Amino acid sequence: MIDADEKMEFDYSATQSQLLIMLCRIVQTIDIEEFVSRIGTCEAIAPIFNPTLYLKGCEKLSHIKTLAAAALRFQEKINEVKELINNNSQIENVDDIRHTNRAGGPG
Repeated sequence: MIDADEKMEFDYSATQSQLLIMLCRIVQTIDIEEFVSRIGTCEAIAPIFNPTLYLKGCEKLSHIKTLAAAALRFQEKINEVKELINNNSQIENVDDIRHTNRAGGPG
């Protein structure tokens, strides 16, 4: 029988997993590379067109760029994990087929 502490730990773990999955889905839908590229463009031309405004906003833009770079790394890791999962699924399917063929089953 599960006691209250174990149930709370399980509920917390399940909630954490669900939140991570939701975050991964959201991050995957954003073109972060383009966003980072546009920040770079802004950093390059803003001081020329409006130096005063750029000086007022460059610190905030720097923080946004840092966050976007972290999101890009996170997105890249998500893609790596998805690829590993897909490759492992394909390997498992091939092993299943080989096992079925050896056992004299269809295939």
